[in-house]
Amino acid sequence: YIIQKQTTLERYTRGKLNVDFFDYLERDKQPPAPLQQAHTEHIKSRELLIHCLKKHSLSYKIFNLDELYENNICYYNDKCDKSGLRPKKNLVISLGGDGTLLHASHHVGGDVCLLGINSCPEHSVGHMCPITPEHIEKTIECFIKNKFEIKNVRRLKLETSRKQSLPLAL
Repeated sequence: YIIQKQTTLERYTRGKLNVDFFDYLERDKQPPAPLQQAHTEHIKSRELLIHCLKKHSLSYKIFNLDELYENNICYYNDKCDKSGLRPKKNLVISLGGDGTLLHASHHVGGDVCLLGINSCPEHSVGHMCPITPEHIEKTIECFIKNKFEIKNVRRLKLETSRKQSLPLAL
């Protein structure tokens, strides 16, 4: 699975807004060029990743964070066999920045690896996303050849008094 961010441009120009987003930017004296550049960079990174996956005959399914909820893909819960994302190759790719990776992590558990790709290093924070677009090909090849190291991180689990499970937190 690929969990990708929605760029700011996508969020504000494809949804139902009461204002014209570009008009708002103009009135706020913000040029739209940086948003367009970040959007274009993200799209190029996604195309590069998809090309690489196809080249190695790996199947994939892409979700943005909203689509996870729309498709009723719930948070991972170790007590529920149908929770979270359970890919065949035990790999979920986060394509965006740290925020996308943190949100994607809520849907990943067990033995599934979460790989963070910073799709827009010029415009996005990626402390937890060490892979940049120029390293996508080599990274996927390492995964296929099983030549990678896993870094385990501790996660917090919190249950409320109402037995309500909250997402695992990094």
